[in-house]
Amino acid sequence: MKKTLIALAAVAATSAAFAQSSVTAFGLIDLGVASSKDSYRNGAATLSFKKNGLESMINGSRFGFRGTEDLGGGLKANFLLEYAVQPDEATTSMANRQAYVGFSGDFGEVRLGRQYTAYHAHQGGFDLVNGNTNTLPGYLVGWTTRVRNSNAINYTTPNFSGLTASVQYGFGESVDASNVANDKNNNTWGFNVKYASGPLTVGFGYDKVNDPRAAAASSSALTPGLINWTPVTGASNANPSEGFAGFTGSDSLTAYNLAASYDFGVAKVSAQYFNMKEKFAVADSAKFTGYVLGVSAPVTGALTLSASYSDGTAKDNGVKVADAKGYQLLAGYALSKRTTVYAAYGQDKFKDADGTAEAKRSQYGVGVRHTF
Repeated sequence: MKKTLIALAAVAATSAAFAQSSVTAFGLIDLGVASSKDSYRNGAATLSFKKNGLESMINGSRFGFRGTEDLGGGLKANFLLEYAVQPDEATTSMANRQAYVGFSGDFGEVRLGRQYTAYHAHQGGFDLVNGNTNTLPGYLVGWTTRVRNSNAINYTTPNFSGLTASVQYGFGESVDASNVANDKNNNTWGFNVKYASGPLTVGFGYDKVNDPRAAAASSSALTPGLINWTPVTGASNANPSEGFAGFTGSDSLTAYNLAASYDFGVAKVSAQYFNMKEKFAVADSAKFTGYVLGVSAPVTGALTLSASYSDGTAKDNGVKVADAKGYQLLAGYALSKRTTVYAAYGQDKFKDADGTAEAKRSQYGVGVRHTF
């Protein structure tokens, strides 16, 4: 009898220990039939190309594991491993989207590893067209943000009556034997602050990247990244990418975003103002500023319509060089809590200040998104 009681106690203790820990597998598959078109006009010269096929249009497909362990006293250990997949192709590559470990409790949460930047987490919360669409063009503020940060330490505060904040630092892990000071190349830091009260939410996000060695390498033929808007050409026409150059060769990049949203019940609206600036080692600079307006309306319990409009201006050393406009339309119908069918359309359009050159990308399609 005594041995039986001891055995039962051991089983109960083991069960309690397992009950304090949990690991969950999760994932998302987003795939639809899409048509993408890039076009470019420079004076009398024109170029256009088109791609039809399967695309992840509103979310990147992924799978992963997340877990938490109750350490007692309100302290928990947490982890997340998340990998990208391409459901439309036979590929073995699984890019590391996020991978971090940390602790949470009454003090807030600390995470170590690859994770979303504080800036991206901020502006994504105010994007009402599905919270950061994937490949769909038309969301200009996406040009101002780095989505994820490697080698990062992130701290998020508790919720103080609606006020929360996060601060993040990323180690560049650079090594330069000729100049010890350059060991801080590629270091990054950023933060966000958000206040929510009833239907109103306001927030601010900031991001900075240091990378002077990239600027030195490209200063002999400097072209500020944001101004080099040229669609993909050559053999890659059969498989166009984003169509426009991103951030290249800058000495440093800083961005900030001020945003607000209000939920009227019948519809939710949002507004963002963004400002991104690149500095170069040859005393050159590029700036991209603008705004985004968004709206999302639940038409029925299952059908939601959302849209956004973006407007931006690019300047080189204070002189206007280009205008940019974009918009997105999305209709999503929830077949269940996990499965949604959707129709989407988006367009980016960039035009030189003198009107001689213009670049445009559009995409439309229908698809299905399933989460598990």
